[in-house]
Amino acid sequence: MKDNHMRSKRNNKLIGFTLIELLVVISIIALIIAILLPALGAAKRAAQSTQCLSNLRGIVQAFTIYNYDNPYGMPFADGIFPQGRLEQNGIELAEIMLCPSANDPAPEYDGTITFIPSTSTSHWQFPIKNYSDLFFGNYGFNGFFYGRSEPSDINLMDFHADVSALTPEAWYQRLDDVLETTNTPVFADCNWADAWPDDNDSIPPDALKGARWIDGLSRSPWQLGRFYLDRHSSKSINVSFADGHAGNTQIDRLWSFKWSKEFQTRELP
Repeated sequence: MKDNHMRSKRNNKLIGFTLIELLVVISIIALIIAILLPALGAAKRAAQSTQCLSNLRGIVQAFTIYNYDNPYGMPFADGIFPQGRLEQNGIELAEIMLCPSANDPAPEYDGTITFIPSTSTSHWQFPIKNYSDLFFGNYGFNGFFYGRSEPSDINLMDFHADVSALTPEAWYQRLDDVLETTNTPVFADCNWADAWPDDNDSIPPDALKGARWIDGLSRSPWQLGRFYLDRHSSKSINVSFADGHAGNTQIDRLWSFKWSKEFQTRELP
C-alpha cells in the first residue's frame, strides 16, 4: 500500500509543464512566427505581382484586338481614355484594371464624380458615360499609341499640345508602326490613365506618388514620372509591351524603353 502511494505521488509530479517550460515553448513559437511572417508576406506580394502581370497581358491583348479592328488606331477623347474606349466597344476590362498590390481607394476621393490620380497603393478614377459613372484603374496607357479618329484628323492632340515630344514623327498610332516590339510599352502600372514620356523627363521626388498634377507636377518634364511608382518589390512596376508580353522592371529602367519613335533610350546612372 505504501509503495503504491509513493508511486502515485511520483506520477503526479510528472503531469503538466513548469512555468519556465511554458515560457520556452511560447518563445520558440514566437520565433518561428517571426521567421515565417516575412516569407509569407513575400509570397503574398509575389502572388499579387503575378496577378498584376496577368491583368496587363489581358489588357494589351484587348488593345491589340481593338487596334487591328480599327484602322485609325485608338482615338483620343478627353474624359474617355483607352480603358473607357475599350469598355464602350464591348471589351470588359473592369475586373482586370485593378492591380491587387494597389487596391486602396483614391485617398482624395470624397464621393463625387471627378478626376483623381492614384499613388503606389491606390487606384485612379475618372468619370465615364457623361459623368454619370466612374472608371477605376491602376494602369496607364502609352499616349504615343493614340491614333486619329478619322483620316482627315491630322492634329493628333490639341489638348496635350504642351507635351514636349508631340511631334508627328514620334507617334506610333498603330502596333504596325512599332519596330522594337519587345521594348515598347503599351500599358503599365501608373498613377493616371495615360502619359506621353519624353527621354528628358525628370525623376519625381516621391516614388510613392510618382508625378501627379495635383502635386504641381504636370505635363513635361513629368510625363514619365507617372509610371515612376514603388508599387512592387524593390521599387518596381509591371509593364506590358507591344509584342503582348508583360514583365516586371525597376523604375530606374523606365528610361531604357522605347516609349515613342523619337525616344532616346538611356540607362540612369
